[in-house]
Amino acid sequence: IVPVDFLTQIHAITFCGNFGDPILNKDLIEILKYTTLTNPKLKIDVHTNGSARTLAFWKELAQALPVDHCVHFGIDGLEDTNHIYRTGTNFKKIMENASAFIEAGGNADWTYIIFKHNEHQVELARQYSETVGFKEFNVKKTSRFLNRNHEYSEKLYVYNKDNTIDYTIQLPTKLEYINQGYSEVKFL
Repeated sequence: IVPVDFLTQIHAITFCGNFGDPILNKDLIEILKYTTLTNPKLKIDVHTNGSARTLAFWKELAQALPVDHCVHFGIDGLEDTNHIYRTGTNFKKIMENASAFIEAGGNADWTYIIFKHNEHQVELARQYSETVGFKEFNVKKTSRFLNRNHEYSEKLYVYNKDNTIDYTIQLPTKLEYINQGYSEVKFL
């Protein structure tokens, strides 16, 4: 649905799902092959939690992307903490997928959102990211606790499928891990 004359005019595309992970799109590889063939100078970023698909998919993904690309793996902790915010993910599977992608020539970075339950693991995760071969380790401060009144609540509620509270996630204990200055944020 994106014509050649349009694709040749743009410099970058970001695949980032608000209501689902881009890697779950059944046509992602074909879309990337098309965009790369049409505009090899295109920069492509893909944001994912990395917990889905086969190792073959991840190897093929690395080959389908243009030279200037990055897959941003959202990994918020290590094996004992990542699944707390990234519900339903499997840390070992993520690491296998990321390793297959990187070994196949893919450029990857590890993006880490800090919460109370994982703030003690930042440096360990940074070191681990180097052993896997991630190009960068990026720490993201959170604004997930900002309410509609621009005040911070202490807890973030995680709901079950039946819309009842399953558990809560708490703010990081260090204030520098929280985004400040959101007075201009507009809630619709």
